[in-house]
Formats: sequence, C-alpha cells, structure tokens
Amino acid sequence: MEIDFYNYLKKINYTGFIICDDIWYFENMREIFWFKLNKRYCYDYTNLGHWSGTGIVTFNDNKYKFNKDALDKCDSLNIFHHYY
Repeated sequence: MEIDFYNYLKKINYTGFIICDDIWYFENMREIFWFKLNKRYCYDYTNLGHWSGTGIVTFNDNKYKFNKDALDKCDSLNIFHHYY
C-alpha cells in the first residue's frame, strides 16, 4: 500500500516529506516501493534510525533537502535543511 499512498501524495501535489520504516527488512517494501522511487528524492537514514531500514522521501527538493553527507558522519543534528 505504500506505493499507492506515495502516488496519491504526488497526485495531490503534496510538497512535504514522509519518513518510512522497514525499507530493507521486507522484500515487498524494497522491491515494490523503495526501489521504484526516484533516488533524487530518497534518503536512507538507516544508520540514524532503525536497523530494519529508515528512509525519507521528499516531494519538493527545493523546499526540503536532507544532507546525504550526514550519513557517513552519523550527524543526526545536521541532516535537515528547510528552505522558504
């Protein structure tokens, strides 16, 4: 159902972001959802979240950006940038 929810948010022009859990643990979550998304808008923060996989998906990368460099540094205080 995650891909249906994602597609609905795109259809209504949602401009925020969503946080997803279990992006690596369940095969359907990986294959039917996570791997189907445009990687430009996806951030894998499993190392800062839960062992089963924590991901963030943005719908407006001009408004919400997440620091991919924080993944290597495990810098939970510096991952989020909000632009108005």
